[in-house]
Amino acid sequence: MELPNTQAKVVRLGAISFLVSAVLLMTWNILSALSGNPPAQVEGIAPWISTHSLTIALADESLSFAAFFLIPGCIGLATRLWNTRERPVLTVLGCSCIALSIVNLSLMNIALGRLVYPVFGIAVGSEALALSASSFYGALHQSDLLWAAAVGILGFSLSRSGKGVA
Repeated sequence: MELPNTQAKVVRLGAISFLVSAVLLMTWNILSALSGNPPAQVEGIAPWISTHSLTIALADESLSFAAFFLIPGCIGLATRLWNTRERPVLTVLGCSCIALSIVNLSLMNIALGRLVYPVFGIAVGSEALALSASSFYGALHQSDLLWAAAVGILGFSLSRSGKGVA
């Protein structure tokens, strides 16, 4: 199915945005692997943060921009899939999972940023840092589940429609 010119531009912008977001998420993943997981003991979190503060800060920034670039990507994907008219309910459900993961990534970004960026000079104790770190990894698990659901649902919605879209 041929898209009108404006919709084709939205889809193209969405594809480019998904690629940029993928590179940024890969960067975040590499930086997160370099910094390692936080220690299990509450007392060890502050020294871990001070040792890896630059790596965590760069990971936080790449995660922030990755979430931003997912927005036009999701819009472009929804535009393209909506025009196939095969399974509109699954298209909306799958793209809603991606949209919810964008919100979740933004909240994760706040928790990760709180580990390295001071807010109004407020000193944060080890227990608050442990809460931020554990909240971050809990939200990461939720994002993984949302992406798994989105891939499954969108894959199912594309199973009968055009193979070029898939």
